[in-house]
Amino acid sequence: MKPKLKILVVQETDWIQNLPLQTHHIMEFLSKKGHTVRVVDYEARWQRGDIIQSAKSKTIQNVHRTDSESSVSLLRPGMLRVPGIGRLSSLGSQFRVIFEQMARWADVVVLYSVPTNGVQTILSSKLLAKPVVFHAFDVLHRMTGYDLLRAPTWTLERFVYQRVNKMIVISASLGKYMRKIGVRDENITLLPPAVDTKKFNPSVDGSTFRKQLGIRDDEKVALFSGFLYEFSGVDLVLQSAKELLPEVPNLRLVICGEGPLQNKLIHMRRNQGVEKYVSILGRRPFEEMPSIVAAADVCINPYSEDVRSTFAFPSKIAEYMAAGKSVVATDLPGTKSILGLESGAVLVPIEQFVDSLKIVLKDDDLRRRLGSKCREYSETVFSIESVSKRFENVLFEAANSQGPT
Repeated sequence: MKPKLKILVVQETDWIQNLPLQTHHIMEFLSKKGHTVRVVDYEARWQRGDIIQSAKSKTIQNVHRTDSESSVSLLRPGMLRVPGIGRLSSLGSQFRVIFEQMARWADVVVLYSVPTNGVQTILSSKLLAKPVVFHAFDVLHRMTGYDLLRAPTWTLERFVYQRVNKMIVISASLGKYMRKIGVRDENITLLPPAVDTKKFNPSVDGSTFRKQLGIRDDEKVALFSGFLYEFSGVDLVLQSAKELLPEVPNLRLVICGEGPLQNKLIHMRRNQGVEKYVSILGRRPFEEMPSIVAAADVCINPYSEDVRSTFAFPSKIAEYMAAGKSVVATDLPGTKSILGLESGAVLVPIEQFVDSLKIVLKDDDLRRRLGSKCREYSETVFSIESVSKRFENVLFEAANSQGPT
């Protein structure tokens, strides 16, 4: 019987306020298996308050985001709640907390960060001979939101990625990117996103949610859920709403999420006069997502090509498929590297997206066949039990390479 691990997770986003990511799903699942998980994060969505009090590090026990039966301890290094310098002010306290946890407690570190606390983690690991596993599902320097930060973040990426013990990537195309910037092939492991196929499954009832939105039984719901990046492509679908409506008069487009594209979508809906057919919900709690997805007839991911989207595989697609929904998505490299003809998902160039969506919306039998195929593929490839088991094996391998746990 394998021993239980003490896992230190280091990330630069807000563990509590951020949308649940693969980080949350996998780490909370591992905590249920008996491993001890502590997370070091950065309180990104702070509100103005006591500057002195916020400079003190704090611990929050028994945190869970995706599974009420899990338990994670959250360590928050101190920072100054001053606009413009909050992250910079936390650099020293981040290093102190990470170093102390490695020295006194952790068997292995799972890293999700580069500029905020990635370098501190690498330096601590070298000083203390503790293994670090990086779990990558984005090209981080393209996610900064500020052009001036991209070049230095890219430099830090190369520094961090080349010095971790293991690199887990979410898609084959992201693995190619890692090799290109200097990560050794033998250090890279491909693991697809994990989804709880019990929470997202075809038996979940979406009728209550449809009633809340006033959606009739005969209406066909096309759902997009997730962060509304500029490249999410939802604006292109909304722009084509009037083109779709003559052939799918009972169409209802439901957009669930927040992000920089949200205001544009609200203006587009009003300007096109399609308020009756388009619902923009904003962000919803994760626990509502299984019923929201269950309410859909077709689930979409119309990402346009962008450095940030090219290598990624959105975990929302895995959730759509686990729910047994037909899926229409753009055929970007990250998506194609995990899905194929056998997956049941319809993958098309962005130029063909609306026409393909129209075909699937109009054909009830096709939707059922595709949804059944998607569910079967999801159970085989994306189930949280199988993905987390493989993740756990990588952590044991990294920990054992540094000596006994």
